[in-house]
Amino acid sequence: MSGWHPLFPVVPHTIRHGSWHTYFLRASEPESLASSMVGGAMTLGRKGARRIVVDGTAYRWRLRRRPTYFRGLAWTPCTFAVEHADTAGTTLVVTTNQPHPNNWIGREAKPVLPSHVAHIIGRALREGGKPTAPGSPFRLDLSADFTSSP
Repeated sequence: MSGWHPLFPVVPHTIRHGSWHTYFLRASEPESLASSMVGGAMTLGRKGARRIVVDGTAYRWRLRRRPTYFRGLAWTPCTFAVEHADTAGTTLVVTTNQPHPNNWIGREAKPVLPSHVAHIIGRALREGGKPTAPGSPFRLDLSADFTSSP
């Protein structure tokens, strides 16, 4: 059955901006941080993206201000995206081990700090990430000890 989820039986129901089915499918995708495609590569929108320099190279990173439905309930961990500031290429998508800082149930979460982002960028580069090369997103999953809320 298309659109069925064990916790949320999603019934396609047309609303003003689409359907519930479409909303729930898009809510859980980390790529929703990326706003456009340039030359086949995902890029972050400039609005809301923060600039950071790591080892002399400029990057932009972004964390969604408003959590998706699943992150708002702290069922899935917080994610953020990083890309090279000047060249469209591979986007780094990082899944943290923390709930989203603006989750709706008041679960305590550590903020995503620029120092943490810089450390993650260095780790991704050591693990083979190539931010200026085109390709699919480079995923770094740090959520091994994340505990989902009931």
